[in-house]
Amino acid sequence: MSEKREEKGGMRQGQVKVLHLISSRGLYGAERIVVNLTAATDRERFTPSLALLQAAGKPNTELIEAIEEKQAKTHVVPSRRWVDLDAVRQIKQLVREEGIDLIHCHEMKGRLYGLLAARGTKARAMTTHHNWIRSDFLVTCFENFDGFYLRFFPKIVAVSQEVRQLMHRYLISDKKIEVIINGIDMQEFRRDQAARERIRQEFGIAPETPLIGTFGRLSPEKGQKHLITAAEQVLKTCPEARFLLVGDGFQGEEMREYAASLGIAEQVIFAGFRKDVAQLYSALDIFVLPSLLEGTPMALLEAMATALPAISSEVGGVGRIIEDGVNGLLVPPAEPEQLAAAILRLVKDRAEAERLAKQALVTIAERYSAQRMAEAYMQVYEELLEE
Repeated sequence: MSEKREEKGGMRQGQVKVLHLISSRGLYGAERIVVNLTAATDRERFTPSLALLQAAGKPNTELIEAIEEKQAKTHVVPSRRWVDLDAVRQIKQLVREEGIDLIHCHEMKGRLYGLLAARGTKARAMTTHHNWIRSDFLVTCFENFDGFYLRFFPKIVAVSQEVRQLMHRYLISDKKIEVIINGIDMQEFRRDQAARERIRQEFGIAPETPLIGTFGRLSPEKGQKHLITAAEQVLKTCPEARFLLVGDGFQGEEMREYAASLGIAEQVIFAGFRKDVAQLYSALDIFVLPSLLEGTPMALLEAMATALPAISSEVGGVGRIIEDGVNGLLVPPAEPEQLAAAILRLVKDRAEAERLAKQALVTIAERYSAQRMAEAYMQVYEELLEE
């Protein structure tokens, strides 16, 4: 298809160039959405690319590598401080040189830079709001600022109805907001027996040992401390069980010390950041999401796509994904006693665990594919460019 584009009825004809703009801390939920969306975008209609705002001393190249694997162009924009006007100028220059039609911004910093860079160019800017985490006072201040400038976007995608409702507090017009539920690549997340054996051997876990795991950055809103507390209780009844925490973050050392203080350091494995996330799911018997805040959690969708029985805190959009007792189990957030009881329930009743896992896979296939998500985003792109 020709790269030449003409204006017709407000819509650019031919391949529309979309630049995803994000400040990445690793390959977590928002980043995986960008990867899945890039992979599932119709290349006959759109040409996706990525601009990564890279903080000094924090290369975080995982997202770059993942996007390049999807055959999309990538750009690294150094950003030395939270507001770096040189970085904004570089993005604006990139938009002009590459002929970008639409800047799709993700997270706070990406939104601010995208709004500023789009000014004075022909590119339109839109954003996906994944969630606010309110982890500490400084972060909350930045998020309040984010809520202010969100209103300047002509189109905002919320990843759940709950995230949409949060934006109403900042007097953001509901007419600007579209809800698009996250989706995943069903081909990537499949049960892999060879990977299961390899990973269990790596961590010294016997084939028959119950392995319970969670994936996510180690930070307060992800609730790993409550899972560790629940693990102590589970191990009193099922001492052979093991727990796997995948991900890094500023609470890593604190969580290790907490596990040690409970006397379960040997039974709780901290795997850190891993590139083989899709294979790691296959090593588990039960997936747990102990979060205190969520939008539409990617890790939960991925676990369910791998046909794992899942237990989750009932927060954010989780209740729209899991129907308690049908395709997973729901527990109240920050209630380790109830979390421990749910884990023991599935450890003891493998038939129920298998039933929940099978229905979880059906749920993902029917409602949470990357193709469905991408088609919804492409419709938003087209509507925005027609305005």
